[in-house]
Amino acid sequence: MSKADRNPETTSLASKSAAGRAARQRRAAAERSRLWRERNAALKRPVARVVDAAIVEALAFCIARAQRDGVNIGETGAARAGLSPVDVTQLARIAALVLEREGYEPAVAMTAVAKRIKRRETHTWHDHVPSLDPGPPERIRETKAGPWRTAMATVLDIIRPRSPSRP
Repeated sequence: MSKADRNPETTSLASKSAAGRAARQRRAAAERSRLWRERNAALKRPVARVVDAAIVEALAFCIARAQRDGVNIGETGAARAGLSPVDVTQLARIAALVLEREGYEPAVAMTAVAKRIKRRETHTWHDHVPSLDPGPPERIRETKAGPWRTAMATVLDIIRPRSPSRP
């Protein structure tokens, strides 16, 4: 690159135009996001991270309550016997209570929780982890960091549904 190419005064109009367009698009996107956040704040809708925190707190509570009641979640026998520390309906109700505690309207809170824990399309993809119907091991995608460090047999054992007859 020559000195003339680095001089802002001699930079082509096309690149100035492209840079200006990109900057305008970023400003417009920032403005749309700001307006969206303001509308949601005016409607007193919780943001996703607040809902996620409520779901995690509710999950921890459900597990603690189950442990208090004698369900050892570390025992695979308990899982096979159908004893689960988490009832999804209770999880959603408790998460909504956590949001209500934080100042959100009950109906808005329950809607936000339901939206966050609804079934996701990616859970039906054969090459996705976790998947409700995982494909053959060779079809499962690598992690973002590269190959799986956990053995594929273990990955599949974790995500495949267990039937009462399956050990």
